[in-house]
Amino acid sequence: MAFLGYDEISWIIRESFETCGDWDCAYLKLSGTPIVADGYITLAGVKEDENAIIVRDHFGSAHTYHMTGD
Repeated sequence: MAFLGYDEISWIIRESFETCGDWDCAYLKLSGTPIVADGYITLAGVKEDENAIIVRDHFGSAHTYHMTGD
């Protein structure tokens, strides 16, 4: 996958820190950018509904779990 130009998950996380100004941008980047290997990303923001556990495969989000305050 690396030979096809996909990045490692750590580079996508770093890039989202550098380029995204809000939670929505980071969520879209982290859940949709193709990566080399499967993984999990826990994403939290400062607002009540800004939280997600993103289960990743090579091409995008396989599952996303949003936590509620219930």
